[in-house]
Amino acid sequence: MTKFSAPQQNQLAQIGAFLRDNREKQEKSLEDIAIRTYIRPQLLNGLETGNPDVLPEPIFVQGFIRRYAETLGLNGIETFSAIYR
Repeated sequence: MTKFSAPQQNQLAQIGAFLRDNREKQEKSLEDIAIRTYIRPQLLNGLETGNPDVLPEPIFVQGFIRRYAETLGLNGIETFSAIYR
């Protein structure tokens, strides 16, 4: 059983795709983001693909989303807030 509700899983997948698209537009690798955020690449990959099975509790994922977004120059609070509408 996953730690995320069905709506949260859907929103997580959308946010992950949004972050991945922005990262690729900036031509940054997942390893670059991992170094800057101190988040393991496996967790970042799980976030980008919306795979809740490899992610920790949602409260930690909120922080991951915020840090990832801010590393890309985006508003981290607005980005992670979308998963908890």
